[in-house]
Amino acid sequence: MEKEVIFPADVEAIFGKRPWKSRSEKLEEIAEKRRQAAASAAASDSCAKAESDSAESDSAESDSTDAETPPPFEGDIPKE
Repeated sequence: MEKEVIFPADVEAIFGKRPWKSRSEKLEEIAEKRRQAAASAAASDSCAKAESDSAESDSAESDSTDAETPPPFEGDIPKE
């Protein structure tokens, strides 16, 4: 036998674990960080949306009694 084939599954058993991270491990870490950031952003967005919805409903109630808003028109609209 002149040449020997080393399969990827056997590389770690033969040479040992790499002292550095592989490209795929680095990409997996980056993807996990992005997923965590997206999840925390979504959670904070949902909290902020709930707070803004609450504030909007409060402001809608106060808008009906706003002194600067004229009362609704109650007269007849002339037809042409």
